[in-house]
Amino acid sequence: MNPLLIDKVASSDSTKELLKPIPLRDSDRLFIRLENEDQFFIRAFGKDKALPSLQAVGSWATRMPECDGSKGQSGEWIVAATDFNAIIIASLWRGRLKFADELSELKFNSLLAFYINGQARAVNFHAYKAGCWPTKFPYLDSEDYPVKRHQMYGVINAMGIDGYGLFMEQGTGKTPIGVNVACNVTNQLMRDDPAMKRVIIVCPNNVRLNWQIEMGKFATKSHQVTVLRGTKQKRIEMFLKTFIKRGKSEFTCLIVGYDTLKNSMEYISKVDWDLGIADESHYFKTPGNKRCKTMLKLRDKCAKRLVLTGTPITNTALDLYTQFEFMGKGYSGFNSYKAFKSYYGVYVKGESGFDKLVGLQNLPLMQERMSRLCFIVRKEEALPDLPKKVYNVEEVEMTKQQAEIYRAVATQLQMEIENDLINGKDNEQLLVNNILTKLLRLAQITSGYVVYPQVVDEEGNVQSERSTARITPNPKLEKLVEILKSRPATSKTIVWACWVEDIKAIMDRLNEEGIKAVSLYGATSFDKRQENVDAFNKDRDTKVIVSNPAAGGTGVTLLGHDPRNADEYDTNCDLVLYYSQNWSMVNRSQSEDRPHRVGTRVPVSITDLCVPETIDEEIRSRVLDKITSALEISDLRDVLSKIKI
Repeated sequence: MNPLLIDKVASSDSTKELLKPIPLRDSDRLFIRLENEDQFFIRAFGKDKALPSLQAVGSWATRMPECDGSKGQSGEWIVAATDFNAIIIASLWRGRLKFADELSELKFNSLLAFYINGQARAVNFHAYKAGCWPTKFPYLDSEDYPVKRHQMYGVINAMGIDGYGLFMEQGTGKTPIGVNVACNVTNQLMRDDPAMKRVIIVCPNNVRLNWQIEMGKFATKSHQVTVLRGTKQKRIEMFLKTFIKRGKSEFTCLIVGYDTLKNSMEYISKVDWDLGIADESHYFKTPGNKRCKTMLKLRDKCAKRLVLTGTPITNTALDLYTQFEFMGKGYSGFNSYKAFKSYYGVYVKGESGFDKLVGLQNLPLMQERMSRLCFIVRKEEALPDLPKKVYNVEEVEMTKQQAEIYRAVATQLQMEIENDLINGKDNEQLLVNNILTKLLRLAQITSGYVVYPQVVDEEGNVQSERSTARITPNPKLEKLVEILKSRPATSKTIVWACWVEDIKAIMDRLNEEGIKAVSLYGATSFDKRQENVDAFNKDRDTKVIVSNPAAGGTGVTLLGHDPRNADEYDTNCDLVLYYSQNWSMVNRSQSEDRPHRVGTRVPVSITDLCVPETIDEEIRSRVLDKITSALEISDLRDVLSKIKI
């Protein structure tokens, strides 16, 4: 490796400041003892009974995160046993370390080796960014579907460490890398032990089938796949069958949804897994919740871990903590989330008395960590010849009746929300989320239906149940039909709609118009889901797929033709149309790219149907600017001011 490149990778200005030498005396030494799995005791002392210098007991230790100097007299500290602190100590006290015992030295050196080993992957990462490519792929590869050049780096880096992250934008090919790693891990382990290997893939429910299909497409080792779902009894039976070898299987793969995993850990945690893959890892980004705790429990049962997502950061860079920690305990560089967020976050006291995140700090150090532990790929880098996405808006005017309903509901919501803002300051984020959810009632009206909430009298008796009513005529639906009827015979369209009521209304109308369409949403069965995706990609006459982003926004390829036999098709999905949407930036970014990925042959138009000066414009603006997940109370007043009444 080019040593200059290594120096460049490891030496941002922030790192140089952390590792800047201190003027020690020749007699200065540092004693290190492993206190427990997570902490070192360190003490500055002088060789041959000399006193340590003032520099040796000075402020250098404040450079280390999670450092507590209150445990003893001057020159003694308790510090976190992390690679972060190990590299600081090793750089500042080079050749001056004395260890209490072999275990302490082994722990310290293993942390140091982890950091240094990460530099090799950082070099690969920067070589990729510089446009350099491996001259030879050193691992098993598929003859029919070989990994692409940018994917080679992902596989090479992932194979060289126990935990790694593939933070690759939608459409750049994360899944083939995951399959390739599973096969190569199997290949390596079978050299010493011929027993069938064990792989577990945790993913959102709507991605399970995609993993099953992709495993069959890209795998280079014989295998068997089990998708865990159904009742508790059925899941247990399926789980047990996972380990009964079928034919010549070299590895068995269990695919399980996040919530199913949580309900099945009683027996899944009994197994030692050779590889654990967490797809769409932002699903467990919240420290301390049940999903996160379950994933960290699974981490400890997996010899090797891989996380995949195109959206690792949905709120702030602090989202990375749990994803790092699934890669491996301590991979975040910290022993606790509290220390992690304190080091990288900037806080002030909020109105409610709680600390409020107002900014980030030390980001160059986080970026360096990401370069060592993650392969970060943008679509324009990986697929420079991919046709472009083009954004536009189709304006729709509400009917007089619809506008009256909108104004009435908007007026009512403004009063409710003002009351919420005055009285609901105990949990600011919960308050913001509740208000954003309320505002979606206006988006339902612009899409063509109104929700009548349940009515309860003063004694608690239900006077009327919650109900919905379609608004007729519906200008947005008419505009959709107008657009679809004008489309060329070879063009296909994805229609994204946020609510099931929208999907049903659209499907009813398309059937009336004789436009052949399929749908995909939460109630779509496992088998029907793939049938409808195949119809959109393989049936020339199926022109439209109508889906909500939560169900179809991940794990499916919607090119409008069969990517395996592309030359046999003259059809392409060249229009993504947003009929209605919510505040989720993640759902938006992922759903946009279902037809914009490897295999895309034509430019793709991303079109929003919007009613001007309504909630439609505000949602679109904030989602595209990727600022919805960090909305605060002050932003809500701005949102309210822009909603026409």
